[in-house]
Amino acid sequence: MDSDKSNAPDGVVGPRREKEGSYYAIRAQWSPIQLKPLLITDHFDGSFLVTNEYTYTNLDKCRMTYKIRTCETPLKNVLESGKVIAEGHVQLPAIAPGETGKARFTLPASFREGDVLELEAFDKEGKSICNWTYPIRLAKQYFDHKMAQTPMTLEAVQPATATQTATSIELKSDRVTVTFDPATGMISRITSGGTEVPFKDGPVAVGMKMRYEPTLSYVRNSNEGAVYCAKYKGAADSIVWRLTDKGLLYMDAILLNRASGGGGFDDAFMDSKVFNLGLTFSYPEKNCSGMKWMGRGPYRVWKNRIPGTNYGVWHKEYNNTITGESFENLIYPEFKGYHANMYWATLESDTTPFTVYSRNDGIFFHVFTPEEPKGRVKDTMPKFPEGDISFLLDIPAICSFKPIEQQGPNSQPGNIRIKSGDEGLHLNLMFDFRQ
Repeated sequence: MDSDKSNAPDGVVGPRREKEGSYYAIRAQWSPIQLKPLLITDHFDGSFLVTNEYTYTNLDKCRMTYKIRTCETPLKNVLESGKVIAEGHVQLPAIAPGETGKARFTLPASFREGDVLELEAFDKEGKSICNWTYPIRLAKQYFDHKMAQTPMTLEAVQPATATQTATSIELKSDRVTVTFDPATGMISRITSGGTEVPFKDGPVAVGMKMRYEPTLSYVRNSNEGAVYCAKYKGAADSIVWRLTDKGLLYMDAILLNRASGGGGFDDAFMDSKVFNLGLTFSYPEKNCSGMKWMGRGPYRVWKNRIPGTNYGVWHKEYNNTITGESFENLIYPEFKGYHANMYWATLESDTTPFTVYSRNDGIFFHVFTPEEPKGRVKDTMPKFPEGDISFLLDIPAICSFKPIEQQGPNSQPGNIRIKSGDEGLHLNLMFDFRQ
């Protein structure tokens, strides 16, 4: 319980028994019905493995339901999201305590039209035990599917153009202009409809080192939009920026694909212990009024506290809750921190909103940095990336009464070893700054 200042700043419940993220994590981890890892593919037939962790109860005394939900994107301008398009019962076989068996439900005709499968288990008294969610499509498949469904507009637009001078690199469309600093390769200014969107000062490497190479970088115009290819040495190979004629900004980054670091580095171009890994940008916190996103939610996560969050479309107003201290103004879920498996996220603002879409899986979305309790004896959270908004492939665990070194394997920092011929890691995003 968060009632002893900073001694349990990320506990199970708040000072008035408010349910925190850890409550749902424990609910999932200690559920007497456990599901084996499940990845929905084109071959999924409605069956999956279930383990009975009861001491006495056979699973045929319990029941389970399923729901198929849709999760639309802001591109479609659809207000309703999370709509249930099919639901029914899952057949739980007679599985004795300690054994694993196969549960099954008949796939409804509309299954492939949905975006998320939700399963919920109930005990023999009819009380809900736990619920689990699974994306029906991986991030790139989801993105391509939703883009194909986006209504076409008949408005005529001028082709986007890419230009480079001694002082700027500019990708320009009718509605959006993105300006980069030619000396650093970082975004220096974005305007949309005459309004400056203060998303800039990046990409900056997190957990690794990369050096921009201006002589290797280039701009070009293509049938697919205006392109700026920023080349690097070190942990990054390249980041390709492409602004479409309609004003959508694509970012394709290739990281950690060269054992030599591309020359100029001594193979120490990533942290030996990786706590955060990705790219970060700046965006003023004062501009943000809330966030709506698709991914795991609604609670923030840590590397060792992802269970208990579920896939869906979530929304929360901005708050500055300081867990373990904001007892008189405690708002859950906390706004700031890491959010898991981002598919898309809209940072809401009265003046400068924007949406970012993930085109590869496993992206953590860091939104601002939570404040530490003022009365703490020591820092209660691991160090967050510099900057305000980050897109990460790895995040740190949060410690409890024991230091991270004494916790389990899921809490340990990442370790990266690159071999010649490795494909590398991809960080592929699309930004919509259009007003």
